This record gives sequence, structure tokens and C-alpha cells, in this order.
Amino acid sequence: MSLPFVTLAEGEVLRLRHGQSVPFGRATFVSAPGPEEEQAVAVFDEQRRLTAVALLEAETRLLRPEKVL
Repeated sequence: MSLPFVTLAEGEVLRLRHGQSVPFGRATFVSAPGPEEEQAVAVFDEQRRLTAVALLEAETRLLRPEKVL
């Protein structure tokens, strides 16, 4: 099983690396998450490097960093 994943712009990756949430609407999903209330999502930067695993909160539509690489 693989995680859904998103690609974020440099500024958004920096926010995640500093523990801040990023609005989901600004992220570009390459694969769609399931309908769960909270979904783990792999986060890539624009150079296609894995930078974090975040939780997508369905209610708030925020990507919240869980593990930052």
C-alpha cells in the first residue's frame, strides 16, 4: 500500500519543516487521499524529493507535519 502524495512549493515545504500546517487548497495532489477523517500523505518538493509525511485533516483541510526529513 502506498501513501497518497502532494507536491508543495518551496515556501510551503519550509513551513512544514518548521512545524506549521499548510492549507490543502494550495497543495497539488498527484494521487487522491481516501475519505478518512485524517489521512497520511507523503510530501514532495518541486524537485521531487520526499520532504515530509503530513496528516491531511478532513475537517480543517490542513496538511499538518508528522515526520519531517
